[in-house]
Amino acid sequence: MKIHSITPILNVTSVPDSDDDVGANWMSLWLGSPAEVDEAHTLSVANGATVLWPPTDEPWGVRECRIMRPDGHVFRLGAGLGE
Repeated sequence: MKIHSITPILNVTSVPDSDDDVGANWMSLWLGSPAEVDEAHTLSVANGATVLWPPTDEPWGVRECRIMRPDGHVFRLGAGLGE
């Protein structure tokens, strides 16, 4: 799986339903294909990530999902549907 781009979005100061300041980040990762989004999602869940948004074909032509690692870092994984 090749990551095509990484875009830091914002600093997350708390985990949902928590007042703890975890100093986590929200990142967007552009992958090579919709199948790689599914693969990354499966691997992330197997390694303890929480699914915030399951892999979904969005109306704007992107398959994406959002996962949160146990340390609070959130990743938006996406790929174009036409690729």
